[in-house]
Amino acid sequence: MKLNPKKNGYIGITRDLAKRWKAHCKDPYMGQKIKEYGLGFGDMRILKEGLSKLEAYRLEKEYRPKPDIGWNRKSGGGGIEEGQSYYLYHIAPRRGIKHFVIWPVVIVLAIILLV
Repeated sequence: MKLNPKKNGYIGITRDLAKRWKAHCKDPYMGQKIKEYGLGFGDMRILKEGLSKLEAYRLEKEYRPKPDIGWNRKSGGGGIEEGQSYYLYHIAPRRGIKHFVIWPVVIVLAIILLV
């Protein structure tokens, strides 16, 4: 599966990436996706930064014009706190595959090369 922020994963906007990541981890739906794909904070990629509230809303709505695109259950463009500067971010597995599928192969190859 080709990774495409307009189709895959989760698109969001926030002023505080670390705080928002923690909230995602605690959320039953997003927490399950994070565990299922073995994601970490490093998988939260910034698409745009330094956005005004209006710009952030507009871009999120552009990436998620309707509900149920990728992991977003709602359409974009709403529900963020007041502030000066926002990030537009994308959470998805790298290359669109689950991390835990790769690690056993890497470990086996490392063992073979060491022997």
